Amino acid sequence: MKNLIYFIFTLYVINQGFVSTYGQEVTPQIALEAEKAGQHEKALQLFGKLANKGDSRAMIHIGNKYYSGDGVGVDYKKAFDWWLKAFSAKNGDAPGNIGVLFRDGKGVQKNRKIAYLLFLYTHMEGLGTESTQIRVNGHLRREVAELPQEEIMEALCYTWEYVVIYVQSRGELKTIPENVLPSAGKLRIKDNDWWLPDERQNLGFDCKSPWDNG
Repeated sequence: MKNLIYFIFTLYVINQGFVSTYGQEVTPQIALEAEKAGQHEKALQLFGKLANKGDSRAMIHIGNKYYSGDGVGVDYKKAFDWWLKAFSAKNGDAPGNIGVLFRDGKGVQKNRKIAYLLFLYTHMEGLGTESTQIRVNGHLRREVAELPQEEIMEALCYTWEYVVIYVQSRGELKTIPENVLPSAGKLRIKDNDWWLPDERQNLGFDCKSPWDNG
């Protein structure tokens, strides 16, 4: 009988998201310790438990592992899946990470205009940590240097709502829905309040259809 009770309790704590029969709750520290010990499968399970509870840092970490191949096979689509979950949870690292995939065409169709806007958004909104900003600012400078000016101007005519649904579609959006076009409640990126007065002087260009009705 004691063995049966012990077995039932073990099942209970596992189902409740605990690590072991000792009732030890899953924490990022425990997951990282498993990873440092080379127990990558266990670490993924533990980070997965944290992610399923809404921990967007765990979502980012799992995506990082699939992106870099740290203890798992490189899988850019899985990296995108996890980073997209973090993007929906408004994690500050997610837009920049997803931007790298769109920039390089890894796991998604390459779209450097969308990548540029994801880097720009992270920078302008001051998302993430200081290291996030340093990393993303480097990405942003590269896009500004390498993208043709007309592509940057086109991208700045998009709305952020369009960028969001494009990302959520994993780059497979075929048409532009009317509800993401410029309107009183949906500003083109060049029209929002990010810009300093001297920067705004360079944003007076006209937008082409369907972005010309803001």
